[in-house]
Amino acid sequence: MPPHAERAATELEAADLASAPDQNRKLTLTDYAAAQIHWHPGTPGIGAYLAHGEFVLRVSVRRPVADENDLLGWVRRAFDVQLDAVDKFVPTPATDFAALRLDKEGMLARSMVGLRDDRSPDIAAFAVYSTNYLTATSTDSVTWQRILQDAGADAMSYLEHDLLFRVRDAQAGHGLAAAVVLLRHTEYRDMDGPAHVPDAQCLALDPKAPSAGSQPYKCYLAYGRYVDVLNDFDKTAILRRTAAEYALLADSF
Repeated sequence: MPPHAERAATELEAADLASAPDQNRKLTLTDYAAAQIHWHPGTPGIGAYLAHGEFVLRVSVRRPVADENDLLGWVRRAFDVQLDAVDKFVPTPATDFAALRLDKEGMLARSMVGLRDDRSPDIAAFAVYSTNYLTATSTDSVTWQRILQDAGADAMSYLEHDLLFRVRDAQAGHGLAAAVVLLRHTEYRDMDGPAHVPDAQCLALDPKAPSAGSQPYKCYLAYGRYVDVLNDFDKTAILRRTAAEYALLADSF
């Protein structure tokens, strides 16, 4: 095992333990003796690191109850799945980077943007992912995983403040848009969408809702296998962009 991976896992675990040295307790897992695991007894969460080849796997589990054996069981399940995926991973040789297509399935090409000639890959503003990226980074991963699996979503892209999903079929697209709108209704209220644009649902932030970091206007557009999520600080701009996105999706088929 490369020593840098093992060292990184050890240092990451030490940093986590140091956040509450009088409360965190180290645990062990028979199936993964090299894993570094910590738990704050009485809390329903657990953290773990495992060095494997050139990788360091991090697992964070939260459960309904603070049961040590249950938490360890979920850590083991997570390592079982993740290690299998890591072992199947084949990295692209560095010599082939220049030949890689940035948007080989046309996800970014189906997203409206003012200028794209000077674009370069950006993890949050110009990138294409599998939907695992969203479920792994969301604060409500269980809900998002269910919604995306129900829709058969298999790809997503970020372009500036907007997202585009590719789903199983048109019916699934309408279902995904409706599910996300329902999630947003805790802080947003319905507003009229752009004229002559079917299947667009638009929302405005409720004045009583916490607005820190939130863009006050959102539109969800379902077209064929694609669902576009548009966000903006300006009402006129989001209606105009939603209409333009509808035209772009219509012309891309």
